[in-house]
Amino acid sequence: MSVEIFQFRGPENCEWVTTENTLNFQMLPGIDVSQWRPFHVQIVDRNDNGVRLVKSDVFSVGLNSVFIMNARARHALESALSPFGSILKVECNDTSLWMYYVKNYVNALDLKKSDIFWSDEEILFLYASMFS
Repeated sequence: MSVEIFQFRGPENCEWVTTENTLNFQMLPGIDVSQWRPFHVQIVDRNDNGVRLVKSDVFSVGLNSVFIMNARARHALESALSPFGSILKVECNDTSLWMYYVKNYVNALDLKKSDIFWSDEEILFLYASMFS
């Protein structure tokens, strides 16, 4: 059994990105990066009440293995991230953005020592993670 522990989530009051077609994000697990074709994303910079959100360099998309970053974040993070994933261009009308796609996973979660909420044979939530 393998479990994805990596998770990226920004604060609630920060900008985030969305796409017109949610299938763009749903198709990501298991993609062949050599066949990558950029899709379009849009930065959401205001909340439902019209209040301006805090400017972000890195954007959560709600997936464990993916986040979006601007040029400033790419410049700062690329050398550290590249050995463990792929940095792929995405299209955005407002600015240049890239997606970081994690490709290297390590099965290190100690299932017996971790505090886990299970559903059948699937982990729904990790209360406390212990690694071997």
